[in-house]
Amino acid sequence: MVDVFCGDGGNSIQLGLQDIPSVIGVDSNYTRATLAYHNCKVYQCGSNVSVKHGNFLSFQGTADLVLINPYIRAMDTSYVHQGPQESFSLFRHLQTDLLPIFKKAA
Repeated sequence: MVDVFCGDGGNSIQLGLQDIPSVIGVDSNYTRATLAYHNCKVYQCGSNVSVKHGNFLSFQGTADLVLINPYIRAMDTSYVHQGPQESFSLFRHLQTDLLPIFKKAA
């Protein structure tokens, strides 16, 4: 199983603790990947959870399941909402274009 945009590793950790034999968390942001690696150690995930820093599009290998849970800028606490005139748009707030990722995951 591959967790694309693993962030701090929350989903990867929970899936790994549920006896999924192999979970690979992938994040292109070095800080997030480092946090995920650290959190896997804290929660004693063992060898069935690994974290890779890099772009999922360059990921080599196969997986039975791909979890795509993208990082959304509007959910970041450092993002300042511009007020009621700014409506939330998933596509405007995404940090990446998902179409190539969906194609690779298929």
